[in-house]
Amino acid sequence: MILYEVRPVVSLAFHPRDPNVIYAGTTHVPRRTTGGGPHWQSIHSGMLDDSDVFSIVVDPKNPEIVLASACGGAYRSANAGTSGPACPPPTAPFERKS
Repeated sequence: MILYEVRPVVSLAFHPRDPNVIYAGTTHVPRRTTGGGPHWQSIHSGMLDDSDVFSIVVDPKNPEIVLASACGGAYRSANAGTSGPACPPPTAPFERKS
């Protein structure tokens, strides 16, 4: 699948050791190419379908770990974006503690 046929790209992340692996957060779902760009696959297993991906990050020490933030929440994959559960929601970050 060619990326420009899918959705606008909101964020990009690059594999720290393999220049052919690129992740793209789009206004629909995240996508990944392992061939440097001509073909892209959806990697939204475990993620809400049709979820805008605002940011996507590859762990530089362990590239199998990919994190993404989307309108449906925060997600973590331990297998290069193949699948991953939603992260638990944060506990009231702006709540005042006594």
